[in-house]
Amino acid sequence: MTERVKQFIDSNNLLTKNAKVVVGVSGGADSVALVYILQQLGYSCIIAHVNFNLRGNESERDENFTRELALKLQLPFFQTSFNTIEVANTRSISIEMAARELRYTWFNELLQQTNAEAIAVAHHSDDNAETLLMNLTRGTGIKGLTGIPVKNQNIVRPLLCVSRSNIEQYLQSIHQEYVTDSSNLQNDYNRNQFRNLIIPAIEKINPSFKTTITANIERFKEVQAIYDKQINSDIEQITIHRNHQLIIDLNKLRLLEYKRTVLFEILNRYGFSNDAIQRISNFQILNTGSLFFSETHKALIDRDKIIVSDNSAVENYDCLISENDSEVFEPVHLKIKKRTVNSEIIRNNKVLTIDISKAEFPLRLRTWKQGDIIYPYGLNGKQKLSDLFTNLKMNRFEKEKQLVLLSGEKIMWVVGIKADKRFSVDENSSEILEIELIK
Repeated sequence: MTERVKQFIDSNNLLTKNAKVVVGVSGGADSVALVYILQQLGYSCIIAHVNFNLRGNESERDENFTRELALKLQLPFFQTSFNTIEVANTRSISIEMAARELRYTWFNELLQQTNAEAIAVAHHSDDNAETLLMNLTRGTGIKGLTGIPVKNQNIVRPLLCVSRSNIEQYLQSIHQEYVTDSSNLQNDYNRNQFRNLIIPAIEKINPSFKTTITANIERFKEVQAIYDKQINSDIEQITIHRNHQLIIDLNKLRLLEYKRTVLFEILNRYGFSNDAIQRISNFQILNTGSLFFSETHKALIDRDKIIVSDNSAVENYDCLISENDSEVFEPVHLKIKKRTVNSEIIRNNKVLTIDISKAEFPLRLRTWKQGDIIYPYGLNGKQKLSDLFTNLKMNRFEKEKQLVLLSGEKIMWVVGIKADKRFSVDENSSEILEIELIK
């Protein structure tokens, strides 16, 4: 078995030779076997144990067993303890989710503290079968059929190539004891129901079920590679990134035969739920302005586009620029220069050039408001900014962040878009002020 794990580690480039590794050890058969095998293969192991305080005396027993194991193997031992139920209640998440977040957050802290190369955890092929069935039950794409990742950033899983029975036989062969988590025998958790009820029922129909699933997972991984290549090509064709936003071209999306799948793969990456994606996929009947949210992002239906932006609150900026300022960095980057009128005047929406004598300092840079007006070049009289934005077909997200520069109560510049002619350079001007928007 040790040789099989070695080949698995090498073929998947999980660890470099003699690497220092943080090994998550609960005291159960899987993690005990993992630390033995890694040590036997020459890796420098650090045992890390988490006490979740979920099983009373059993939790204390597991902690003591793992500490004694570290002493027996003469390995560094780190331990931490959490009130997992309290964390779950505070965050309104399941106990399973709270335990997972607490465990991996601490493992990563320990990784940095010990300067180790990776965190090794003891998932095996039986866990893979359970995960696939759970994903199918919840609903999943191709990725959910590929089981547990062999490597995920700094986390490696060297035992995915062996089964639970292989692990127990190995420990028996080296006469090493382990502890048993009694909660694994109860069916209070979803995974335990799959482990203790569903998979045994399937094995009555197909005794080789776990072997079959393991083989299928490997095939699904190859299918995913092909799938990802095509999907990523399609996504590249129908999307652009602009001003920290992702823009999906609906006209191009409509031409795809499998448009719902491509849309799912785009929006899923931004945390949108299956239900939200299903509703967004009906974009052909949704009104412009329809808005959908994930925990981190928002998606706006805007005419022939879907615009995805981060879900941060809109900030109303309001700051002053003095006559002596030469540069501003927040909320946008502006470079400010005074020049003589004899210099060449740059005519560009990204550069404001005005007669400095017509300006009232300090200038004011703020987010635009309803009712704001400008006297633009090429137009007799004034124009509402709301009308200007409509003519420019600006989307809701762009409008929310648009800035204006004022002299007193008069708008001099809709920043990056249009200047006000009341501050223009003329034959009587002697000194000009040039303000450039830096992207």
